[in-house]
Amino acid sequence: MPYNKPNPTRLAKEASHLLELQSQVQKFVSKLAKSKTFAVRFDEAVRNEDTKLIKQLAKEGGITKQIEIEELDSDMMIRIKACGFGVCVTITIRW
Repeated sequence: MPYNKPNPTRLAKEASHLLELQSQVQKFVSKLAKSKTFAVRFDEAVRNEDTKLIKQLAKEGGITKQIEIEELDSDMMIRIKACGFGVCVTITIRW
């Protein structure tokens, strides 16, 4: 069985990247909560299953890393995975 050497420096770096990505996702969710105009646009994009617009709005909302739509239901549900720096954050929103 191969043994990987402990690497706390790398672990700390990845944890830092995770915090940055979570911050981007938080910024996006905050914009949904605070901007009615933004929320209406996002709601319409989900209802129309317009993945291109959803990705554009996610970027506009603050997620600058790669975005993957894992699940999309025009009945008001979306699961988005944002990845960058070797870490991923997944959010699910139902309304």
